[in-house]
Amino acid sequence: MMQKKRRNDRPSSGRTQGRDPGRPGLWLGAVLLVCAAIGILLFAAAGQPQTTPEEPETEVTLRMLDVGQGLCVLIDINGEYLLYDGGGGETSSYVVSYLQSRGITSLRYLVASHYDSDHISGLIGVLNTTTVQTILTPDYEADTHIYRSFCAMLQKNGAEELHPSRGTELSIGPEGEGTILVLGPKDTEYENENSRSLVLRVSCGELSILLTGDAQTDAENDMLSSGLPLSSEILVAGHHGSASSTSPEFLRAVDPSVVLISVGTDNEYGHPADSVLRTIAAQGAAVYRTDLSGGILCRYDGTTLRIESERSDTDSPTEQSVRSNDPAGSSDWETGEDAVSQELPAASVIEEGSEETYILNTSSHKFHRPDCAGASEIAESNKQTTTASREELIAMGYSPCGLCDP
Repeated sequence: MMQKKRRNDRPSSGRTQGRDPGRPGLWLGAVLLVCAAIGILLFAAAGQPQTTPEEPETEVTLRMLDVGQGLCVLIDINGEYLLYDGGGGETSSYVVSYLQSRGITSLRYLVASHYDSDHISGLIGVLNTTTVQTILTPDYEADTHIYRSFCAMLQKNGAEELHPSRGTELSIGPEGEGTILVLGPKDTEYENENSRSLVLRVSCGELSILLTGDAQTDAENDMLSSGLPLSSEILVAGHHGSASSTSPEFLRAVDPSVVLISVGTDNEYGHPADSVLRTIAAQGAAVYRTDLSGGILCRYDGTTLRIESERSDTDSPTEQSVRSNDPAGSSDWETGEDAVSQELPAASVIEEGSEETYILNTSSHKFHRPDCAGASEIAESNKQTTTASREELIAMGYSPCGLCDP
């Protein structure tokens, strides 16, 4: 006689053992209470404002100081400073006073592009008066008194010195929001020391600034073939606008909206070269020169790039006072009170075949748009109206106004 299997001998069906099958309502009620509690929590969470990490505000300024036939550029990224070159010895005290008058007592980076006196003489005074965290220099030596003085003051300052190689990336800004990319030199074997210049691309947000020192076309060609990014909104032209720099190929790769040229008034070298000015004009970039505009200030707020200059390029540079040790008298233009300013992009495209009227300054050999503020300041004896094309005027030796960018 076959024996029946007991209930607890049957294979498990997945049900919890020992549950009272006669009271399913209690279990259903518990599940409903849990679901209700979860729903209340989700509803409360949905009602709370969602917070996202705030990105630091972007504020970048570039100041090209008017140091005559030399170069000095100060970049500020949200309160951290990079000083690129310091001009010649005759303006050294001016650069020091400029920093002190603005309460700048510490630099994140001090850069000597190369060891020509018109680039490093002014840095000696800065090293003697200012705290510097890191000094960037090219990896070669020069047999000059100025170079030896620079090295002695560098040691006295105690800052860390780096010889960054091409491709090196450094950060700048309190939150590291800015980037410095070293584009040159490829090496320090160039025959001409100018091409050994440290070339830096400083970027923050959508703004990039290319600082080229005195790099010449051989160094530019090496940068073109490097594969590193060159495009920049602002280009500081190489070698004070010399014909040995800023080749058409290099300028096309950089594709700047603004080109800054640091150059002395009536300098013996003939800088900037007409060929370079024509190349820049053909590229459609606005040009600012310290010999015509004095100090130049570029402000970037994350959206808009605004350019301010110390004076209009129609002013006579010879009428401007020579820099003194106290820069306070020339600082009002930076507050916007006396500045000649422009928002970029300012270039407008003239359709082919259209006729445009320009105002010429036969004294300074500049041409302007009729509505340009600079055109209204031209003396009547030097003013002339023309319908010649932009290209024809440039071929005639005229250069476009840096404010209205005709």
